[in-house]
Amino acid sequence: MSISCIFPSFDKNRMIDSSHHRKVGCLKSRFSGVFFMIGQFLLLSGCSSDLPEVSPVRGFVEFDGKPLPKFDHAAVIFTPSAGRLATSVISPVDGSFELSTYSPGDGARLGRNMVAVSATVDDPNASVEAKYPAVRFVIPEKFADRDDSGLSFDVQPSGNAIRINIRSDGTGEIVAE
Repeated sequence: MSISCIFPSFDKNRMIDSSHHRKVGCLKSRFSGVFFMIGQFLLLSGCSSDLPEVSPVRGFVEFDGKPLPKFDHAAVIFTPSAGRLATSVISPVDGSFELSTYSPGDGARLGRNMVAVSATVDDPNASVEAKYPAVRFVIPEKFADRDDSGLSFDVQPSGNAIRINIRSDGTGEIVAE
């Protein structure tokens, strides 16, 4: 395939002066390239059975036994030992979340996952030297780091309804419901 088939304006004179055969050949090359790309997309998206197994994980986040205080941004992140992490925003209405890894609500990878929870408010007065400038944490900042949070959960093939309890003293736990 010539560069003029990919970028027709690259050689305008050649495209205008080309024989009908060349124009048709160029169009065939373009269409075959498009069909190749569509085929690759369908092939890759159709191989979902090759993805690691996940299971739905839903729950609530509480701070000192109550729903999270007012926040602007909040999320739960599950990180498996290998592979893609699962994420969810936390609802400001009731503190609920539903994890997603490959598609909305599909859950987290089976097995042990390290857990991070973050809830912040925008604060333009926050220290610029801080790790996260312009935000203030409404729960202890250590929970935003999976390595420091001390939280983990073993995702099972089913029954992953949980409650994440965060305490102002820097402790926390995940309780199966």
